[in-house]
Amino acid sequence: MKTKGGRNARHRLILEILASQEIANQEELSEVLAGRGVEVTQPTLSRDLRDLRVERVRVGDGHRYVAPGGGSGVPASPPLAMRQVAQLEARAVTANETMVLVHTWTGHGNAIGVYIDGLGLADILGTIAGDDTVLVIPRSVRQTAALRDELADLLRVS
Repeated sequence: MKTKGGRNARHRLILEILASQEIANQEELSEVLAGRGVEVTQPTLSRDLRDLRVERVRVGDGHRYVAPGGGSGVPASPPLAMRQVAQLEARAVTANETMVLVHTWTGHGNAIGVYIDGLGLADILGTIAGDDTVLVIPRSVRQTAALRDELADLLRVS
């Protein structure tokens, strides 16, 4: 069965599901979608998750899909569960006069980058995520120290 409204409606539904439930893998997501009347092939679901910039992050002994905040069907700020995951993955926040670096455990830089982008902080010009580091570029160098302190507080690191 196709979704009424097609791809965009399916994307909204996927974001809504990810914001309200912990989904560990594509098979589980496919089953939840089917329960809501949306049949989707694995390649299509894979493409949808990529298009929506959904990340699969480690949570405890398993994994969970997380979507960036601010999209249609999800809160403007990341959900509490995503903040808790980010707090586990971040190791430190450092800064110089012009930029902020968030140090993460190996393999978790992208997830932290998605979390920071989802915060929608006005003081951030942009982020670049690597494997274990996120470069956070402040909108102004005058905001660097305050942005470093805000991110350290949000991620509960020093």
